Amino acid sequence: MSRPRKGKSTENASAGAPAWMATFSDMMTLLLTFFILLYSISSVDAIKFKNISESMQSVLSGETSSSIIEEQGPNDEIPLDNPQYNEDEQAEDPKIKESTVKMYEQVKEYVDKEGLEADVAVSLNRNGVFVNIKEVILFEPGEAALKEDGQELLGNLEGLFLQFENEILVEGHTDNIP
Repeated sequence: MSRPRKGKSTENASAGAPAWMATFSDMMTLLLTFFILLYSISSVDAIKFKNISESMQSVLSGETSSSIIEEQGPNDEIPLDNPQYNEDEQAEDPKIKESTVKMYEQVKEYVDKEGLEADVAVSLNRNGVFVNIKEVILFEPGEAALKEDGQELLGNLEGLFLQFENEILVEGHTDNIP
């Protein structure tokens, strides 16, 4: 067994923290101070927090609820989704007007009569009647010019659109191919 050397103490060799510890502790102190400052200048409104949490809970559970947004934007009348119309839903949903249901039935009848069911889907919700044309029939991938089949389909639908004096909203999107 080796003997300890004279003149040096074994206690002093392991004393003190590593050099990086001072920088790390300074950074942690500054971060803690920053977050305390952020918390102190923020105002947590208990009512808004409760409304947001209830809204999130209802959305995540699949229930319908009223919006927590108080102001209406310019595009609130444009629906973001249009679930398929269910015959039983009309009787349960008083928001769907009888005239809208009648228009839906006329459009559905026209599409069936013209044999366009494969290329066109008709749906209804409280915002109106929707005629969805499959994009494959209209455009080639990465192209902006209508295909001949698409022009023919739009020509067939022209008779449908001329039957009504309602406003027609056309929506579309591009693909991710340049």
